[in-house]
Amino acid sequence: MEAVVLYVPCSNKSEAVRIAEHLVGSRLAGCVNIIDNVTSIYRWNDTIERSQECLLIAKTTKELVKAASDDICKIHSYTTPCIAEISLSGLNEVFGQWLIGALGDHKKE
Repeated sequence: MEAVVLYVPCSNKSEAVRIAEHLVGSRLAGCVNIIDNVTSIYRWNDTIERSQECLLIAKTTKELVKAASDDICKIHSYTTPCIAEISLSGLNEVFGQWLIGALGDHKKE
């Protein structure tokens, strides 16, 4: 099992919670952390923008990334959502085993 996290900025906490509950409920993520009040500065339509966002960090496995990303895109409000996959190296064994159990057979849900 290769553990990864998905880094997903969201428009607000409500959207992040909606996505998180779907991912955990579908067993596409074992755990999701939500960090509120993140300031993002970016270029959009050739203008530098600044906005408050909410950061979603989902713990999952490499094999579930595509399914999780597809579902995030269906729920997310952004036209071009950022869904970045970050590999976790050196993950402690106890958490890795918990993650496997939490994900179980996600197709049953």
